[in-house]
Amino acid sequence: MTTNCIAFFIIYRCFSHSYKQQTSCYPRISCGSFWFLIIFATASVICENFDFVFDGYAHDAHDQKKEEHYEKIALQWRYASNGAEILAAISCYILIVLQFPKDDKKKKGANNYEIFP
Repeated sequence: MTTNCIAFFIIYRCFSHSYKQQTSCYPRISCGSFWFLIIFATASVICENFDFVFDGYAHDAHDQKKEEHYEKIALQWRYASNGAEILAAISCYILIVLQFPKDDKKKKGANNYEIFP
């Protein structure tokens, strides 16, 4: 799971200069999806670290009741991490789709089959 978030941060690094200029067709939506990507990827990594910590507590617990308690908490953090990663992936895909130029139908004719400009 962490490798996906690292990939999202690499995408952040590649696209970060584009959002200062706001050159896309939908600058507000692109900028919003970009920052949602950063927020959700960071939240996913943080939740995964808490999952790792509480899973370690569960393995180190000597009492069955404490072990079950820590496993339950670790599972909740795992669900939160997976949810944040799904939201980060959706934000990333929206960001990628919005990078394509907007199709301007007014400029193109209905029967324009020109392959090369």
